[in-house]
Amino acid sequence: MVNAEHVRLCGEHCRSFLAPHVDKDWQQRPDDIDMSVAELVAHVARAILWYAIDLSAGAPDLVAADPQVKADESNHEILRALATSVHIRALVVHAAPESAREFHPFGTADPSGFAAMSCDEMLIHTNDIASALSQTFDPPNDLVEAVLNRLFPWVRPVADPWQQLCGQTEESRCMTGRACPSGNGTAPHSTNGTPRRLREHLHSSLDEELGGETDGFHVDALIVAVETVGEYFCPHAG
Repeated sequence: MVNAEHVRLCGEHCRSFLAPHVDKDWQQRPDDIDMSVAELVAHVARAILWYAIDLSAGAPDLVAADPQVKADESNHEILRALATSVHIRALVVHAAPESAREFHPFGTADPSGFAAMSCDEMLIHTNDIASALSQTFDPPNDLVEAVLNRLFPWVRPVADPWQQLCGQTEESRCMTGRACPSGNGTAPHSTNGTPRRLREHLHSSLDEELGGETDGFHVDALIVAVETVGEYFCPHAG
């Protein structure tokens, strides 16, 4: 099970990788993504913060909330925003009961499922950033395996779980219309020729056990989590 500690550790690994490059040109872009390094870091920070809000709100989607992270601030400040978003996310996951459910367009998930998606978001985009900076990002195998086992439980273990996670996530990107490894933007198909849904590749959804809409743990747990921030050290960009 992926939990708040995995989210915290993943955020720290990504922050530690990015911090030594904070004085470099973050307007560089990976070859296969039309976003700069600064935009990618801001995107991840926003996504992680959004996940925290969604877990607190439950289902259905809280359409009035739209968190923003500015990509035009300094690199140091954007990295600080990422560290803060991760910290809040970990606190919310820690406070959430197992019965809590979180909205996502591809299916409602439990805290563990979206904790794993948070880690996947951070790991994959940090790898994208490493590519733009001509660096190599190599996260620890135990963290990668935890995410891989939660999101893609049907895959067979291999010697290089990091490359396996990258490959599985790339296939999932195809499902959402993003660039596929083949470069043709075509989503994989099932044996009967119909496009497969993302949640058949990204095992965070628990729709089959829910039977309809469910409530999250609402704002009470978010208040508890935010109040707890002062009791912990909140990492800042180095």
